[in-house]
Amino acid sequence: MTRAKAWQKPFISQFIFLNDLRKVVVFYFKKHKVIQTDVVAACEMERLTSGLVSPFYLWKNLPAYSSEPLPYAEPIKE
Repeated sequence: MTRAKAWQKPFISQFIFLNDLRKVVVFYFKKHKVIQTDVVAACEMERLTSGLVSPFYLWKNLPAYSSEPLPYAEPIKE
């Protein structure tokens, strides 16, 4: 997405979101019976849903859009 022009980025973001949503729905319909019992299927579903939700989490918690200053750690004293 770094090579895309500024006017193309909103369309690309929407395409990526819709593609991730498609992956979650397809995986759910394929594995919905074993998600509760199969650890691998449950982890894969969690990975897909996390990838779907992560842009919203980053957008909410991004310091550039927040009025709070960045938390800085205290220097380590030896």
